[in-house]
Amino acid sequence: MRILLLGTAALALSGCSFFGGGGQYGAPTASNYSYYPSTVSSHHGQRGVISQWNLEGAIGQEFMVGGDFTTPDEVTPIPGIDLPAVSMKDAYETGTRYEVGLSKTLNPSRKFTVMGSYTTAEGKDVAIIQQTGVPTNQIRGQASDYKTFGIEAGLRQYFRPSPAPLFGSVRPYIEGRVGAAKVDDISLTNAREVGAAPGVFNGGTVQMYEGGWVPTGAGLIGIETPIFKQATLGLETGIRYRGALNSDRTDIGPGGVIPLIDNLNNGSENYSVPVTLRGRYRF
Repeated sequence: MRILLLGTAALALSGCSFFGGGGQYGAPTASNYSYYPSTVSSHHGQRGVISQWNLEGAIGQEFMVGGDFTTPDEVTPIPGIDLPAVSMKDAYETGTRYEVGLSKTLNPSRKFTVMGSYTTAEGKDVAIIQQTGVPTNQIRGQASDYKTFGIEAGLRQYFRPSPAPLFGSVRPYIEGRVGAAKVDDISLTNAREVGAAPGVFNGGTVQMYEGGWVPTGAGLIGIETPIFKQATLGLETGIRYRGALNSDRTDIGPGGVIPLIDNLNNGSENYSVPVTLRGRYRF
């Protein structure tokens, strides 16, 4: 992940000529005028003082693609018991991400961004323990919703606008971001024994991870198109990372309700793929 983010940031900083050159707008036209800073002259080759600030907002889906919800490989084997490996993708539905923030123009093809975000994903019902040879005898529970508030700073590198059907023109960009997010506690709710006599988990809660701050990062790629003189609409995707929370030892491990599966909850970091619709208004 660090290699991905460093590579994205390095590409953004390079001002390379990919997509026909990042450091040139081309001549202003009716179809690409809103890419320009507000004080750029309409005469080809003349530029005035760069407009400094843009207001941005975004909404989209976030698909979990990596990370562990349970870590059975770290548990000492228990005769007669199997521990299914549950990934973050297994434990969570597709999430929804909201962003709002500002971007500051550094030069005609580069922006510094600061974005606040809120993300939520609904938990699924998963099995964390099952009887060997009798997979219908399980301990199951529903993962509590994954909720985060975060803030990230980034560097966005734009490339030259290109003609496009329907939109007139589109402008590609890449962006690298780093930041932090506050993640809520994660637990299994409605923990219960299925296919066996009711026990201590019949409807209870099993604490999995302690909420807290984790590092975040993202490598993004997208395109923008003008929708009117001072605004653009964009679509972006990429890869996003969130760090792991601390394991909650209240119920799992020595002294807990299920002490024999100590280290089952040593995961929680995740990788996701966002697909986001982004709007930008130029002051």
